[in-house]
Amino acid sequence: MKKVFLKDDLINSGSNVLIENIDYHHLSKVLRIKKNEKFIVQDRSSNEFNAKVAHIDKKKIVLEIEERFNRLKINRPEIIILFSLLKGDKNEYLIQKCTEIGVDKFIPVITQNTIVKINDRKNNKLKRFKTVAREASMQSLREKIPEISDIMLFEEIKNYDINRNKYFGYLNDNKLKLTDVIANIKNNETLSFFVGPEGDFTENEIRSLIDWNWKGINISEYILKSDTSAIFFASSIYAYFYKT
Repeated sequence: MKKVFLKDDLINSGSNVLIENIDYHHLSKVLRIKKNEKFIVQDRSSNEFNAKVAHIDKKKIVLEIEERFNRLKINRPEIIILFSLLKGDKNEYLIQKCTEIGVDKFIPVITQNTIVKINDRKNNKLKRFKTVAREASMQSLREKIPEISDIMLFEEIKNYDINRNKYFGYLNDNKLKLTDVIANIKNNETLSFFVGPEGDFTENEIRSLIDWNWKGINISEYILKSDTSAIFFASSIYAYFYKT
């Protein structure tokens, strides 16, 4: 079952809602929905309802709202992924998969080894990231769409101080493991993980992160690609809290 996020105000059982424009395209052309197919619909006030497709034509989809949807609540920490911008579609892959897992916020960062050049296409890139996060949330039945932050420079990380739970991928230090982090995190806390670029952080960047109270963490015995590291980290955290 998939989900549609509406921009409308409160909806009620028995009413109909109209899906047009970008969501219409995604549902009809990408997901290829059919009449009577079931959906979850969420309005602007975060109310969730079961719904079914009542009508489809060349420009719009009509959903018939049924009873409220009762979601199973899982107490888990908030996860924020910071990632150095990657080549090609790897950024979108990282955002898509981590959104499906449950990551709450993404912060793209320019590091010294970032290969991607940011110029006048910056806004288009962020717009695409937000579209990917929205569509992945619809596909995975997310309760909310994760936030996509503006692109930051590495030096701005110095002012990033949400809480004490700040970690970055560090291949050269085996002292702190992912299991240590999981054992000490509470389900009402926020956990930030900074994924390095394809060429890894520089030594100067590592020293700076440590000075800024980030902790280096080795999440695997193997060397993982940047996008794989983000997915592995988020999956491990959420798998632990899902079973508890």
